[in-house]
Amino acid sequence: GARQSDNPGSLDDILYRIKSQVARERIRVHEFLQDHDPLRHGHITGNKFRSAPHMAGLRLSKGELDCLVDAYKRAPSDIVSDERVDYPRFTRALDSVFTERDLEKAPNKTISAFQARPERPLMADEQDVLSPRSRAVFETASSLLLQHSKGHRSLARPYFQDFDRVRIGRVTLSQFRSVVSTMKLPLTAEQVDVVARMFTDVHKDLDYVRFCQHFDL
Repeated sequence: GARQSDNPGSLDDILYRIKSQVARERIRVHEFLQDHDPLRHGHITGNKFRSAPHMAGLRLSKGELDCLVDAYKRAPSDIVSDERVDYPRFTRALDSVFTERDLEKAPNKTISAFQARPERPLMADEQDVLSPRSRAVFETASSLLLQHSKGHRSLARPYFQDFDRVRIGRVTLSQFRSVVSTMKLPLTAEQVDVVARMFTDVHKDLDYVRFCQHFDL
């Protein structure tokens, strides 16, 4: 569901969610922002900044957009009195999805096209996500998956990685269903949804690495 606009979370949380979507869908946010800056001043109005993520397909609440504008707005000057946002600084923060700009701060870190997503707790780690009936469904599904993994040598991870080209270790629910179908895993639609609930993280992405580890797939 939609997040509450009055509780957008911290700036780091918002950037993390945007980075996840940018990495997953290869969205070129900078280009959408730059369209509003034809003379390349390096800043645009707050209203234009707020409209660009929507145009790019980013799913952000009003509260999240307000937080971003506040974080990246320029100090008012004698020349420009209206609210202006330093969008290159914002896109540099997102660039860390694809490049490692701060290597000098972490000289021992191996540079790569994408740094693995930090571990995020599953929703099931923090709260009870299943009703007693759903828990029974999960137990049945678990038995079926464990039996399947013993009798089949095909690994699930490459199937998930087809959807996860930048290796963030997460897929969407529909992508998860697609892999289950492609691999012909012996689950009903209800079992698939219940299993998915157990491996959905706090950012509503499905952690297929934990899923594969749990069922030895």
